[in-house]
Amino acid sequence: MDRSLIPSIVPANKHRNGFTLIELLVVIAIIAVLIALLLPAVQAAREAARRIQCVNNMKQLGLAANNYHDVQGTFPPNGQWRACITPGVLSNGYGTFYSILPYMEQSAIANTLNLGGCALDIQNKSAMTNGLNALWCPSDGEISVPVPKAANTVFYSYGGTETINIYKSSYAGMTGAWMTSPNPPNLPQYGYTNPYYAAAVNSMQGLIHIESSHRMAEITDGTSNTIIYGERSNSILKNVVIPGTGGLIVDSTNWDWWHTGLRTQVTSMWPINPQKKLTPANTPGLQGLGVFGAPTYVQWIWSSSSNHPSGANFTFCDGSVRFLKDTINSWAFDPKSGDPVGVTYSPSTYQYSMVPGLQVGVYQALTTRAGGEVISADSY
Repeated sequence: MDRSLIPSIVPANKHRNGFTLIELLVVIAIIAVLIALLLPAVQAAREAARRIQCVNNMKQLGLAANNYHDVQGTFPPNGQWRACITPGVLSNGYGTFYSILPYMEQSAIANTLNLGGCALDIQNKSAMTNGLNALWCPSDGEISVPVPKAANTVFYSYGGTETINIYKSSYAGMTGAWMTSPNPPNLPQYGYTNPYYAAAVNSMQGLIHIESSHRMAEITDGTSNTIIYGERSNSILKNVVIPGTGGLIVDSTNWDWWHTGLRTQVTSMWPINPQKKLTPANTPGLQGLGVFGAPTYVQWIWSSSSNHPSGANFTFCDGSVRFLKDTINSWAFDPKSGDPVGVTYSPSTYQYSMVPGLQVGVYQALTTRAGGEVISADSY
């Protein structure tokens, strides 16, 4: 029989399977919810990686500072006054990171330094215009992007017109519960006499400050209870308008340079992340360091801060790095001025004093080298 003559049987209800519009919308909605749940987790993972890199950077700083101490007998200084190559000019340049360059595998940069002058001599342009990855926290905005500055606004008595790149640091040395910058220095050989200078310098309680040269034996509070370096976010100053100026913006390009002493130090006078707690005051603060067009932002400029959630990283003298929450116990401060209650400053002697019985916060206690405070391990 010819099979081609037999009619084939085709089901009458045959049709193609597919999604209805409602089913498609449900699927899209589910995918959107999953993405919404996934993105924060991805961001958290990225921040965790950035924080780990930041911890590693600060660990290297701690090791370098300890290696410096092993060789030199003191921890690295910060901001020593010295004569510049430019005649008649003094500077408190050469920040703490200059000293430890050879111990950070940066001998090439260290070898370009002209130590016969000061940090802001044109002869040190090569060192100044190099950026260091180890000084950049990945969470600190555009910290790795250099700031173009006119060379004649940076170097003393220099008439050149070219533009140079200035690099910054996300980290700074800890001066203790306060910071003072006596000016002029006591250098009679250059015509400067200040009988209060030495006492003002000695009044600072931390490890890294102007003219500092502290030994391990001076840390009677214990190396595991004493901070040497802290984070400081440069990005918090970007595009910030100074109150009462009609729109004047803080010049953040003048802050956090990695090579000059004044810009490579922080104090625990104010709490961690003060930008979250203190409204910038209309006064320059107790220490009178309101310069470079930002007098109302000294609390932000000279405090430890970070872009990490809820706190900042700190390097301790034993080389460890710990994350301190910005809720750590800190001494009381005046909500109007932002200055600590019970601490006064004498502009004639450049010194601070505390009223008897003042309760020092846990945060302040961690920044002193010989304060004698008893700090419980569960208090931070």
